[in-house]
Amino acid sequence: MLVQTMMCPPRSRMDILQDAEVNELVNSSQLVRVYNQTLDRQSAFEILNERIQNASNKQQDDSVRTQIAPGKPSKPEPTTFDKLIKSPVVRSVGIAVAGAITRSLLGSLGLKTRASTRKSRY
Repeated sequence: MLVQTMMCPPRSRMDILQDAEVNELVNSSQLVRVYNQTLDRQSAFEILNERIQNASNKQQDDSVRTQIAPGKPSKPEPTTFDKLIKSPVVRSVGIAVAGAITRSLLGSLGLKTRASTRKSRY
């Protein structure tokens, strides 16, 4: 069913903007203040090069200091076996295995590791 409606035509112009109109729109925008400034920030390449340079300078300084005045001998780095033994996971597995072996040995001798205080209800 057709119904009468009132519709306003668009207020835009379907034409190419002139250079003066584009410049006027750009200059009146509030974003021009923010985006019209040129920033020269450090790139990641520059930051990494600076860190590498600082690390190499520090390493050279440390080597010169140790040649001039050697201090305490540094601790030897722990071996992989030492790190493995101190690992909490390996420790807990070792404790569980030791407990199982102990229970099986005592069970084969006829000794019980725990006294059974509960009686079966069934």
